[in-house]
Amino acid sequence: MKIGILTEPSLSDFRKDILNEIIELDHRFVFFVDDSPGLSFWLKMKYHFKRKRGGYMLIMLIKSLFFKNENSHKLINLIPKHKNLVFTSHKPYSNKFTDLMKSKNIDLLINISGFGRMIKKPILDIPKYGTLSFHHGDITKYRGQPSGFWELYNNEKSMSITVQLLSVKLDAGIPIVVKKIFIAPNDNLQSLKIKLIEASFGLIPKAIQRLSENDQIEEVKQLGKIYTIPNLRQWVIFVITIFIRKLFKPNQ
Repeated sequence: MKIGILTEPSLSDFRKDILNEIIELDHRFVFFVDDSPGLSFWLKMKYHFKRKRGGYMLIMLIKSLFFKNENSHKLINLIPKHKNLVFTSHKPYSNKFTDLMKSKNIDLLINISGFGRMIKKPILDIPKYGTLSFHHGDITKYRGQPSGFWELYNNEKSMSITVQLLSVKLDAGIPIVVKKIFIAPNDNLQSLKIKLIEASFGLIPKAIQRLSENDQIEEVKQLGKIYTIPNLRQWVIFVITIFIRKLFKPNQ
């Protein structure tokens, strides 16, 4: 199978490790890199201010002041054997770049990072089998973001990690591999994030295998609600809820 990797020039620790386990598989690879300029911190703040996302703005500000950024790994250093198969564009949805992608006769695309929050139709239409991507959530119940927040907010006992074939609608694709994880009574966003990361490894290779074996795959009959960034009121309720849960069930 010939696989195209959708990515950015630099990757976080998690995305680096996901990439490593993919390229260890016995397939041919091509890399398509989105090198378009991202929004600055203050433009992001302005964007969320217009949408009355006070809670999220507060989180962003605190993180920028008190927490260090995640590690960043240059893609080109991660794939020394594939340097001649890397194609980069500042305009990844331009006709020139999508035509180049088509010329590579890709069987499957895998979205690691970049190319916008949602992969658009001009790219989704290119591969034979479709485009695989993670969604840290159960698309029959929780679509959108942030991962884990609304499951904790709604006091869920578990949540799912979904590897889906993307569609043009948000988190409305075909689930190829789904893995459920337990949410402990004293979990918070950070501990749940660690669980999600640890449970994610091995899922994309399993999804690739299912597709290559033409395993029977069923579409989702009913999709869940689309969630988005919490407002300030929702964030305050969330913080109080997590505090109370940890207070009464600290070691569970």
